[in-house]
Amino acid sequence: MQKIIISIGLLLSCWLVRAQIGVNTTTPQAQLDIESSESGLLIPRVALTISTQSLPVTNPNSGNLVNSTLIYNTSNTNDVTPGFYYWLNDHWERINNEDNFWKTTGNAGTDENINFIGTTDNHDLRFHTNNILRATVHEDGRFSVNAMANPQSDDMFFVQGNTGDDAITGYTSDAIGVHGEDFDDGVGVLGRHSNGFGYGVYGQTLSGDGVGVYGREPSSEFNNNDGFAILAQGDLGWTGSTYNVSERKLKYDIKDMQNALQIIKQLKAKEYYYDTEKYKNLNLSSKKQYGFIAQEVKEVLPEITASKTLPNHSNIEEDDELATEEVLMMDYSRIIPILTKAMNEQQDIIESQEERIAKLEAQMQTLLTHQ
Repeated sequence: MQKIIISIGLLLSCWLVRAQIGVNTTTPQAQLDIESSESGLLIPRVALTISTQSLPVTNPNSGNLVNSTLIYNTSNTNDVTPGFYYWLNDHWERINNEDNFWKTTGNAGTDENINFIGTTDNHDLRFHTNNILRATVHEDGRFSVNAMANPQSDDMFFVQGNTGDDAITGYTSDAIGVHGEDFDDGVGVLGRHSNGFGYGVYGQTLSGDGVGVYGREPSSEFNNNDGFAILAQGDLGWTGSTYNVSERKLKYDIKDMQNALQIIKQLKAKEYYYDTEKYKNLNLSSKKQYGFIAQEVKEVLPEITASKTLPNHSNIEEDDELATEEVLMMDYSRIIPILTKAMNEQQDIIESQEERIAKLEAQMQTLLTHQ
């Protein structure tokens, strides 16, 4: 009788192993179906040490852990925190709870030192709308907008506008719409035009007392003022007037100029051509020129000459180090007052000579009359 019971038990256990198992149910709906209205299922609780090591969990049949082996980690060390983990190939994969998801409806209680949107490896982060690439945060920190291909290597921020669209527009009130700044041998803002008639940089003011384009060189603050507020390496044209500040209240130690004619007589006018072959990157004119030699003018009028630094490179975007050329330049407009005074002095001489000639002619006429 005992043998019969044992045999029946063995047969029953084999049937139970191969069949679906139900706990608190006679109609299991899966391989294992547990029903309870007041109790839960306890998953094995294990203290992991790191996500890349299976221990202390082992395969009871030896060998590697089988994918989907499920445990609840109780430790908080290295890269593992308390929560459910399952084994995947060669590491423990955490089953995230809601606290670890970045919600599309907004998030609260974030820590800027821990929480972020991005990657933890050297891969780009890309943003799509309508399943089209719109922006990319590149793995090296560069950012591109609407650029299907990678931006140029030296562009930290790159925007490619569609035909007819503005690439970048800045609006503000009582501030700066677009700000560019360079601290060492570079360019704060670069504007470039390629084909047809257009503008590299366009500035416009919509008010009568505004400024379309403003450039400032703080020459009064530095002894070595070898820069420029605005520099044009090529023809400079305008359709309006040019004004130089000449307000009396801005001046002091005002005196009438003396001996202007003697100054002008020392200036040697020349005709010449620029050496465009040797200094081709300075974009000098190839036409015949009329003017002065700055070194000669400096001997007479050092105040209207200055040593300046000119860019001397072919491509401002491709040259790693911006080549420059030190040159002596002069302000031709400051000769105008000297010329004006020289003409006044010359006119005084002419009038004096005319008066003397008139007197001599009168004396001559008197002598002729009494003969």
